[in-house]
Amino acid sequence: MSRRPLLLTAACTLFGLVAWTGRHMAPETAKYRVDIKSHQVIDLSPVHQPPQTQDFAATGFLTISLKDSTGGKSMDAVLDSMKVDSTSPIPQAVADSAKGSSWHGLVSPQGKISGLIAGTKTTAGGQFESVLAGFFPRVKTGAKTGDTWTDTLDYTSDQGPATFTMRTVTNYSAPGTEARGGIKALKVQAAYSAARTGTVHNPQGEMNIEGNGTGSGTYYVGTDGRFLGGESMDSTNLSVVVAAAPAPIPITSTTRMTITRLP
Repeated sequence: MSRRPLLLTAACTLFGLVAWTGRHMAPETAKYRVDIKSHQVIDLSPVHQPPQTQDFAATGFLTISLKDSTGGKSMDAVLDSMKVDSTSPIPQAVADSAKGSSWHGLVSPQGKISGLIAGTKTTAGGQFESVLAGFFPRVKTGAKTGDTWTDTLDYTSDQGPATFTMRTVTNYSAPGTEARGGIKALKVQAAYSAARTGTVHNPQGEMNIEGNGTGSGTYYVGTDGRFLGGESMDSTNLSVVVAAAPAPIPITSTTRMTITRLP
């Protein structure tokens, strides 16, 4: 998370020795539900105003197709629909316009997505692009109970007036196995830190954003490499510089994401 929309295996002869075999992942099309809830506090004391809070809750339904390709699997993702909570700053009518947003990328045998390109862009649909960038946990080939490993993910998003760059370093561990939807799967835990920068252009002037965040997550991966879902929690501290403010404006936010693979 990361990470995120959406994700499923065969049984293992010994329930404690489930291993990742992503290089043999079968081509498939799967549907996922992604629930995102965030709480944001904007400290407006630099402009002598009281703090503002903003809550955002959205549910996206994604269809993700994987096919054999050089270097891994080609991925096509489509946002089938998006629902927002009544308190969200995005009206439901705008969320409805996100239907059909699409992306294409390449998934490595370890689950890392590269070359993510938006096919059909919408403002609301862009909420899920960063989720897709780190959608799958990056699991080393042959991972088993007791293993640990580290991954670095770089991601840049260009969504019209806004450009964001993020680098995330994640420490993974595999503490054991669990049944997930009746399927034995490797439990993958993650702890990560992220550095973020961005620029937003608008009629009121340019905003420059930078900051960092930390988070954790728990994910489940079947023996054939299919992602069975999981959840993550992220805490972020940002500093926003705008021409009209005499000092940077601090913003803190917490985000929880749950990914569920649908039948």
